[in-house]
Amino acid sequence: MEGYRGGSSTAWKRLGFLALSVSMTVSTTVHAQAYRPKTVGLWVDGKAYVVNTRAPTVAELLKERGITLYPGDRVSPEPEEPLSDGQLVHVFRNKAVYVRFGEDGEPTVLHTTAERVGEALAGWGISLREGDRVDPGPDVRLVDGETLTLVLQAEGYRLERRPIPPATEKVEDPNLLKGTSKVVREGREGEEVLLYRVVYENGAPKEQILVDRRVEREALSAVVHVGTKEPPKPVPLSTAAPARPPEGEAGDGYVRVAGKTYAVQKVLRGVTLVAYTAGPESTGKTPGDAGYGRTALGYPAQEGRTIAVDPSVIPLRSWVYIEGYGLYRAEDVGGGIRGNMIDVYFADLASALRFGRKTGVTVYVLGPEVR
Repeated sequence: MEGYRGGSSTAWKRLGFLALSVSMTVSTTVHAQAYRPKTVGLWVDGKAYVVNTRAPTVAELLKERGITLYPGDRVSPEPEEPLSDGQLVHVFRNKAVYVRFGEDGEPTVLHTTAERVGEALAGWGISLREGDRVDPGPDVRLVDGETLTLVLQAEGYRLERRPIPPATEKVEDPNLLKGTSKVVREGREGEEVLLYRVVYENGAPKEQILVDRRVEREALSAVVHVGTKEPPKPVPLSTAAPARPPEGEAGDGYVRVAGKTYAVQKVLRGVTLVAYTAGPESTGKTPGDAGYGRTALGYPAQEGRTIAVDPSVIPLRSWVYIEGYGLYRAEDVGGGIRGNMIDVYFADLASALRFGRKTGVTVYVLGPEVR
C-alpha cells in the first residue's frame, strides 16, 4: 500500500508539472501573438492611415498614435477590443453643428459623430422627404462648427369665403329728369367659397394654389332708373334790372312785378348778394366735368333767373323778388351760403366781376301769383 501511494504521488507531481508547462506555453503563445507586428487601417478626421503596430488593443493603438478621445467621440471597434492584422479602426469625432430652419431661423447647436450631412440628419431623427432641402447637401462631409440650413415642406388646405359684389343694372326712365336717378331695387352681395392647397416651408405658408371654387349664394344686382326727361325750359326774363315796385306796394303783403301781383311770404332785410359763375373760380368745375353748368335741381343755370340760397332760409324752387334787381328763382345751393346771403348767377366772369358784392339788400320771398 505504501509503495502504491508513493507511486501515485510521483504520478501526480509529473501530471502537475506537465499542466503548468502547457499553461505557460499557451500564455506565452497568446502574449506573443498579441504583440506580434500588425498592419492596420486607421481613419481619423476624414483621413486614412496605414499603421504598422505591435499594440494589442484598439486603446493601445490610439495611445501609441497620440490620439485622444474627447467626450462624445466614438471609436469602432470599442477601445478594449483586441487588435488584429488587417483590421480597420475608425475614430468618429464629436462635432458641434449649427442647425437652422430657413435663412432667417435662429441656429440651434446639435452634436453628432456622423461624417456626412445625411448621416447626421438621420441620427437626429430628421428624414428628408420630397420637396425638403438641406444646405449643404446630404453627401457633403461635416466639419466641426458647420451650419446647416433646413427647409422642410408640408402641405395643407385652406378655405376662404369671399363676398361677390352685386352688379348695377341701369334702366332709362323717361319720367325722371336728366341727371337724376332712382334706386328701384337694392343690390345684395353674394358669396363664394375658395379652396386652396397651401405649401408650407418650416411651418410658414410659402405658396397657395386654387384647387376649387364654388358659389354659395348668387349676388342680386341693383336696379337703378336713370332719368332721360328733359328739364322744362325756363321762361326767359330780362337781364336788365326792372324798375322798383311803386312806393308802398311792397309793404301790404304783396309785390307787383312786370304787371303781375304776388303774395309775399317772407321779407328778408340786410341781405348780401355775391356774383358767381359755373367756372372753376366759383365751383371748381370746368367744361366736361359732371354737373358743370347745372344747378342743384338739375336745371341749366341761367343769368337773370338762377340764384343759390341757404334752403333753411329760402326754400328751393321759391321765386323771390330782389329789390332793385328783379325776379329770380332759388334753384341752387352753395357750401359757403349761410343765412341772409344769396349768390346771383352770371354767365361770364366779366359780368360777375362787374356785379361784385352788394350788401343791405331787401329780398321778398314770394308765394303764388294773386292777380
